[in-house]
Amino acid sequence: MAPRVNKITIRKYFNIENNQAACKLCTHTLKADRLFNLKTHIIKVHNIKEENFAKEKSSSVNHKHHSKIKNRNQMFRIEISKKLLFRSYIGLVIEDSIRLDILNSENLQNILNPIFQGLGRRTGKFYRLNSSNIEKHVEHVAASIREALKNELKPRLLSLKIDSATQLSPNMFAISAQFIQDSEIQTRVLGMIELKDADASITSKLAAEILKTLAKFEINLSQLHCITSNNGANMVLPHCGIFVDDHDDEVEAGNEIYLMNLKMSEDFSAINLGEMQICPSAAYTAQLCVLDVTKDVEIKKFIISCRNLTRFIKNPLNGYEATFELKGLALPQLDCATRWGSTYKMIQTLKNAKDVLVEIENSLQDNFWDYVEAYCLSFEPLQNTIIKFQTEQLHYGDFYAEWLKCKICTNKLLEKIDKPFVKKIAGTLLHSMEIRQTQLLDNENLISCLYLDPRFHHTLTATQKQDAAMHLNKLYERIKPMGIPNEESRTKFPSLTMHTEDLVQEDEDDLLNAYLTQNLKPTGDNCPNVYSKILNLQLPFLRAGSNVLKFWRDKQYTEPELYDLSEICFAVPAGSTQATLEGALSSLKHIVAGNRNQINHDTLENILLVKLNTSFIDKAIDTLPLFADDQLD
Repeated sequence: MAPRVNKITIRKYFNIENNQAACKLCTHTLKADRLFNLKTHIIKVHNIKEENFAKEKSSSVNHKHHSKIKNRNQMFRIEISKKLLFRSYIGLVIEDSIRLDILNSENLQNILNPIFQGLGRRTGKFYRLNSSNIEKHVEHVAASIREALKNELKPRLLSLKIDSATQLSPNMFAISAQFIQDSEIQTRVLGMIELKDADASITSKLAAEILKTLAKFEINLSQLHCITSNNGANMVLPHCGIFVDDHDDEVEAGNEIYLMNLKMSEDFSAINLGEMQICPSAAYTAQLCVLDVTKDVEIKKFIISCRNLTRFIKNPLNGYEATFELKGLALPQLDCATRWGSTYKMIQTLKNAKDVLVEIENSLQDNFWDYVEAYCLSFEPLQNTIIKFQTEQLHYGDFYAEWLKCKICTNKLLEKIDKPFVKKIAGTLLHSMEIRQTQLLDNENLISCLYLDPRFHHTLTATQKQDAAMHLNKLYERIKPMGIPNEESRTKFPSLTMHTEDLVQEDEDDLLNAYLTQNLKPTGDNCPNVYSKILNLQLPFLRAGSNVLKFWRDKQYTEPELYDLSEICFAVPAGSTQATLEGALSSLKHIVAGNRNQINHDTLENILLVKLNTSFIDKAIDTLPLFADDQLD
C-alpha cells in the first residue's frame, strides 16, 4: 500500500491563491482543493517519485540541524548560462547525432530536470526539453537561419548545386547555393528534396521541388548563373523512372544493376529550370573516364571477377571476416558504377589481401593478380585526383590544373613501365581523357574561368578566347542591374571614428589598399571600354600553385568589373562536396534510426539545414522566445 501523503508536502510545490494552485516548477495552474490532481501533476510531469513525499514527511520530524546538514551534502552549485545549456542540448541532436527518442530517456531527464527546476525557481519560468519540443526549437532555429541566408543571398548571382543523398533515402537530394566571399568559395545548404514516387514525370517533379526550395529563400531564376549535379546513381537514371540505391541493391542483385549503370552512365535526362539546364559537374568527367576503361571487354571481365571475389570474401559462410580482422586488413567493399573512385578502392583492398587469398587462387582467372597490380598502378594518379575533386574549395581553374597533372603523370607512367596490362589500362585511360578534355573545353563556364586564370589564359586558342570574351560580356550585362554586394566596402575608406578594437581586427593590407586607391577612378558601369577590356585581356603568367581568387582580390580596386566577373565565374561548382554531405547524412541516418516513419521530412530538413550552416546557429538561438527576456552571458 502506497504511503499516505500529507497535504502540506504536496502543496509546497505550488503557489496557492484563490483556490488556484500554480506549479512552482512549470507555472501550470490547477484547482487547489484537488489534492489527487496536484499529486498526479508532480509525479507525471516532473518525474518526482511518490515515495519521495513520504521521505520528506518523515524527515520533517528530525532535528532541524541534522536536516540542514543532510540537505547541504546533497546539493551542489552549477554555473551555466541558459544559452549555453540550450545550445549544448540542441547540439546533442545537431552535432552529436543523438536519436530524438533518447532525449526522452529517464536517465537524461534525471540529469537535466534538476537544472531546469533550479532555473525555474530563479527566473519564475520553467524550461522543459524533450524530443517533442526540441523539434519545435530546431524548427525555430532553422527558420532564423533561413532568414539570415535569404538576406545574404538576395543581392548575388548564384551557382546552384544538386547532390544526391542516397545514404538517407534512394530518392533524396540536397540543394546548395555557392558564391565567393573574402576570396573563398562559400556553400550554403538550402534544403532537401525527397521524391516519393518514381515515374515517367520524375524530372518535372524534381524541377518543381527545386523551385519550391528556392522560393523559401526568395531566390528567382534570374539570380542563377548555372546549376550542376554530382551525378550519383539516382541522378543518372531518372529517364527510366527508377532510382537505384546503388550499393545495397547491387549486393542483392549480383552484377546486373552494375552493368546497367555502366551502360547508362551517360544517358542523362534533361532537367530544366526555366531556360537553364542542370549539367553534370566537370569533376564527374573523371568518373566517366573510369567507366570508359571499364567498358573494354577484357577489363570489364577482370572487374567482374574482382566483384565476385569481393562477394565471396564478404559472405560470412566463407569465414574470411575473422581472418581479415586478425590480420588487420579492411574487408573489400563492392564498387558502384556511379560512386566516384569505388572500383579502385575495391581492387586496392583486394591487392592488400593477396597473401590471405592465395588458397583460392586456382579459382581466379589467369593473370588475375597481374591485372590487379596493373589496375592499381594505372589508376593511382586518377584516384588521387578524384579525391582532390571532392574538396569544397575546388573551382574550374584548380580543377583544370589537377586534370592536366593527372594526364601528365599517367603519360609518364606509360613511358616508364613496359608491362602489357599497364599499357592496356593506362593507355585506354589516357585516350579517354584526351577525348573527354575536348568535350570539357566546349563548356563556356570552364573556358571563361581559364580565360580569367593567369595560369591558363595563354593556353587557349584564339577561338576559345573569343568565345570566353562573349560569355563574359553577356555575364557582365546580367550583373550590372543587380549592383555589387561588396562595392560600398571596396570604394569607401574606413571611418577614422571606428573603435580601435574594430580597426585592429581589419586586415592591415586591406586598410592600406583602400587608402591608397581612394582617389582612383574605376571604370564606370556604363563605360563601353569594359567590353574591349574583356576582349583584349592580357594576364601575367602565374605558377601552377598560385591562388587565383587572391590574385583577383588584389585587383578589386584597379579592375573592379573583371574582379566582379571572376567572383561569379570561379564560384561555379567544379567538383563534388559529396564527402562532406555524406558525413552529415550519415549522422541524420543515425538520428532517425528505427524512427524514420515517425520523423517527418520537414524535421529532417531543419536538422540538416542547421547542421550544415553552423556559422549561423548562435545568432539563431539568440532569437528563440526562450531567451527573449533573459540577460545572457
